[in-house]
Amino acid sequence: MFLLDSITAKKFALPPTGNAHRKYNTIPAPAPTNFYIKPGNKSPEEIINEINEGLLITKLIGFGVDIVSGNFSKGASGLWIKNGEIAFAVDKITIADNLSDILRNITLVGNDIIFFSNIASPTILVSEMTVTCD
Repeated sequence: MFLLDSITAKKFALPPTGNAHRKYNTIPAPAPTNFYIKPGNKSPEEIINEINEGLLITKLIGFGVDIVSGNFSKGASGLWIKNGEIAFAVDKITIADNLSDILRNITLVGNDIIFFSNIASPTILVSEMTVTCD
């Protein structure tokens, strides 16, 4: 399914889906207006307990998605997990992968969704992703 405002709907010869969005200084463009990932059954603590070694991302920095190729690369900070426990804080790292690989590598979805805006997500466990340090 596509998100289509009236202009993009005409280009695709499809009916509009009512997904036009704009900011005060932009023209309307297709965008999600009520998007969320369905919560799973596990708490964030239960998900962390299952991780032998990994990263809990708490902040993403900058814009780094090539929507044509699907390549994703963003600055991040968070907490390193070792043997199911928070070990130490990390900062000035980069996470990267292809969006389709990220979606394929989702292994758990948490139950902790909170709606602060028009897009929301619970905790998500991605089994594999490139992480580099500055």
